[in-house]
This record gives sequence, C-alpha cells and structure tokens, in this order.
Amino acid sequence: MEPHTAVRLRERKANRLKNYIAMSRPLGVTHLLLLSKTELGPNMRIIRSPHGPTLYFRIKTYSLCKDIIKTQKNPRSPGSEFLMPPLLILNNFISGKKELPHETLLTSTFRNLFPEISVKKTQTSYIKRTLLLHRDPCKGYIDLRHYAIITKNVDICQPIRRISTNLGIKKPLPNLGFIKDISEYVLHNTGFMSCESDSEIDDDAIVEVKEETNMKNYSKEKVQKKAIKLVELGPRLRLELYKITEGASEGNVLFHKSITNTLNEETSFKEEH
Repeated sequence: MEPHTAVRLRERKANRLKNYIAMSRPLGVTHLLLLSKTELGPNMRIIRSPHGPTLYFRIKTYSLCKDIIKTQKNPRSPGSEFLMPPLLILNNFISGKKELPHETLLTSTFRNLFPEISVKKTQTSYIKRTLLLHRDPCKGYIDLRHYAIITKNVDICQPIRRISTNLGIKKPLPNLGFIKDISEYVLHNTGFMSCESDSEIDDDAIVEVKEETNMKNYSKEKVQKKAIKLVELGPRLRLELYKITEGASEGNVLFHKSITNTLNEETSFKEEH
C-alpha cells in the first residue's frame, strides 16, 4: 500500500478501532484494512473511513512474502518500487447494467484504495509495481497478486548493455583482460552472454515506449524498445466477499452471501451508494 500509508502512526496495545477511525481524518487516511483470525480461518475487513461502508472477506488461501521469496531462484529485494503507488489491474470485474449493487461497491472500493493514474500524463518510469485482482466468474473468489515491473532496453545487445548500465552505478565492470579484441566479447561467447542470447526474449514482452527528454530549448520524444518482466513480490491472497455493512464495522447489513435481499432492498441500496 505504500507510499500512501500512515507510517508515522504509533500503535499501542490499548488502542481500539474507534481510536484509529478518529485519527484517520487528521492523518488523511481514507481506508482501514483489518486482519483477524477466528475458528473458521483468517478474515479481512476494508473500512471506508470514517463512516463506512465495511467490506468483509474470508481469506481462503494465502502466501506471505517470505514464502514467495523461497520459491524464486533470484529473488528481488525491495527498493525504490515502494516510493510510487502500484498500477491497479482489475480482471473479470463486471461493469455496466449487469453489475449487481454489491459488485459496484466492491469495484469502487478497490479502485479508491490507490490514486488514479492518467495514461496520457504519467511517465512510464513512474510505474514500478502492479497489483492484479482477478475475479473468478463462477465462484466469485478474488485472487490478489503483487508484482514489480522490470524493464530493460532491447535496442542494444546484452554484453554492451552490461557495460553501459554499470558506468553510473557502483557495480564492477566485466573483466575483459583475457580477450584481445572487443569483438570477441560482443560477438562470441567467451564466458559472457553474447548478443545472440537476446533472441530468447519473448516478442510479446517487447513494447515500444515513448519517453520525453527535456533539452535546453525544446522537448523531444524518444522511442525505445523495452522488454517488460514481472517479478512477484507477494503476498498472495484468495478472498471471498461474504458481507457488507453500512457503517464502520457496524450498522445495517447491505449484503450477505447467505441472505438474499428483496428487490426493494437492492433498489434502496443502489440509490444510497
């Protein structure tokens, strides 16, 4: 959820939910995420601060970040990715007249968790992460995945890229002392990755990116070909929405999975939200 989180909030054991709701407005907090565990399993609540509504989820399955790292051959340590909000991707979320009232509220809640990103104004270098929410159309389960977006230039081959990218950062340059000519490093596989190995990159992962470069007297758009790779950061969640209440963890029940509302109740719920 970073960077738009209350990192300066001091938690105490004596604090209750009403204390956090009271402090949400001075801190600029719009949503509260609460995790709890019962005999039936773990649960999660998303509260719209300060007056609700509240969405209740059952966590069917989950994997922590440390569990995801153990399964990766080359895990990525978090860095500057968390200085910018993630790109939210909603898949299989119904929109339009076929959408039920509780589905409309569910979609708007997830969208309001993160700031809007303008496709025309936002630079591609600003987007470092993506949060994917996939909804199962049959069972209604929501699968959450969190990825880091890694981009690499493909206009130049891998050996040249290793030299050019290591000049401005504190990384050692490759040892070229045992070769007689630079062509042996670029064209042949002499202990390094050759240019031919770049062909292993999937064509579907290569996109053209327009980047604005500000010059002294004018701005210029530079088109580059970049390979995009997603590296999972975790956690993984499978959620099931089972209840919605009108207030902050209280109030009238607007939706319940085990209870079917009448037509009048659904109409009034749609008018209120």
